Amino acid sequence: MSKAPRRPDAHDDSSQYVSGTFFDDTSATEVIDAKAVAEESAASKSDRHEGAHAPQHMKDDTTSKKRKKRRRRGPGFVITIVVIVVAMAYFGVCIYYQDHLLPNTVIDTVDCSNMKVADAKGAVKDYLDTYRLDVNGRESSETIQGSSIGMSYFDDDSIDQILAAQNRFSWPARLFGTGQDEVCSMSYDVEAATAAIGELSCMDPRNMRAPSDIRPAFDGTEYHLVAADYGTTLDTDRARSSALDAIARAKSSVDLDATGSYIDPAVTMATPELEQKVDYFNKYLRFSITYTIGNQQQVLDGNVAQDWLVFDSGSEGSCHLDKDKVEEYVTQMEDAYDTVGTERTFVSQDGSEVTVSGGTYGWKIDHDAEVDAILDAFDNHTCETREPTWEQTAVSHDAVDWGDTYMEVSIADQHWWAVKDGQVVLESDCVTGLPTPKRVTPTGVYDILDKQSPYTMHGDQHEDGSYAYVTKCKYWMRVTWSGVGFHDAPWQPYFGGSRYRSGGSHGCINTPSQAAAELYDIIEVGWPVIIHD
Repeated sequence: MSKAPRRPDAHDDSSQYVSGTFFDDTSATEVIDAKAVAEESAASKSDRHEGAHAPQHMKDDTTSKKRKKRRRRGPGFVITIVVIVVAMAYFGVCIYYQDHLLPNTVIDTVDCSNMKVADAKGAVKDYLDTYRLDVNGRESSETIQGSSIGMSYFDDDSIDQILAAQNRFSWPARLFGTGQDEVCSMSYDVEAATAAIGELSCMDPRNMRAPSDIRPAFDGTEYHLVAADYGTTLDTDRARSSALDAIARAKSSVDLDATGSYIDPAVTMATPELEQKVDYFNKYLRFSITYTIGNQQQVLDGNVAQDWLVFDSGSEGSCHLDKDKVEEYVTQMEDAYDTVGTERTFVSQDGSEVTVSGGTYGWKIDHDAEVDAILDAFDNHTCETREPTWEQTAVSHDAVDWGDTYMEVSIADQHWWAVKDGQVVLESDCVTGLPTPKRVTPTGVYDILDKQSPYTMHGDQHEDGSYAYVTKCKYWMRVTWSGVGFHDAPWQPYFGGSRYRSGGSHGCINTPSQAAAELYDIIEVGWPVIIHD
């Protein structure tokens, strides 16, 4: 009886059955290996699909293996790559700066960053060839041209030395630095630069406005604080030094204010003391006198008189002005506006320019009367606009204060002119005083004090009451109270020339009879009389 082929047992290691065929051990081994590969491949594929179907401990084990694998290849590898790239970039830039200037390299104010030496030299030369310095003041801006001070560039290898001395490995720090100012080789004329600075209009004292502190000011109703005026007054030494330093550094501009070249006011902010002073002024100094003198004005108020207050003892809240301060103020006005005896320069009728001084004609303030007027204005809180109190006046406040109607006498020419409204209406030769100390005709500016016809002239009076001389004339026009005047002199043999040197008068202006008669009719009391050598 035949037997059916035995199916191999699952645990029988001696044989395998595949597709109804038995294999020996060798074949079985190959079949087993192929099966293992297939199972492993199937398991790998199924990993993507197992998901929630796989047991939890199997999923955790698989994930853990993957993470370990990524950790071994991730951060360290990336960092290494970054370091290599950065190092290559850094050293590559270092090589670049072997022949290029570092960032923030400024030569003579020219930005030469990243330039080669030849390019930097060209840029600096171009800048210096067209150099100009802008001098900026508080209220002005002026320019000094480089050509006027001989500014130029010359190559002495300074830029080559800058390149050679630079540390090219420091380029990252220079990227974020504040800049390196390198002064290169340049040439300019220091004396010309100093002269050019001195010629700036801002250096002229006539163009400077003095600073003033914050101060009380009267607005017509009350006093209040007025802001300080910083003015435009320069410390010229400091301004000159600041400008020269800018040129030496080839800077394109200098700000005189920023360099501290101006003289500032001492007090710029309100203080309790100033506020208290305003209260005092509003209580005591509510007065103002605006003097009008020709085309000029001068104001006297609490701003000027703030230091003149004297508080009365035993009488709280009462005060007066210090009279000595008022006297000083009036004296200063006299020095400024009185013209009696001062020098005046004018063009003579003979065409020459003449300077004359002395005499009694001109403006003169009545000192005592003006002092009293100021004290009265303070006591009564007066606000007014007026001229000073004059003791005597002239025709105008111009430099030539006698106007265009006057008498002119030239001792050198022995001639006089009567000028009315700018036109010569009469002229004549004359004989002036004998040129000795006692008889010389005085020079200066006078005026006609009175006129008489006829008139008797007297010389010095002797102790016995007699006179040195007594002479009658028909026409008398007085110039000084001491006895000098115009008059007819029929006893003179001739007039003009050198007659006065031997037959001169006792100081009077001897005039031919006909001319004296005509002059007497023309001239008026008060006419200015200018007598000069």
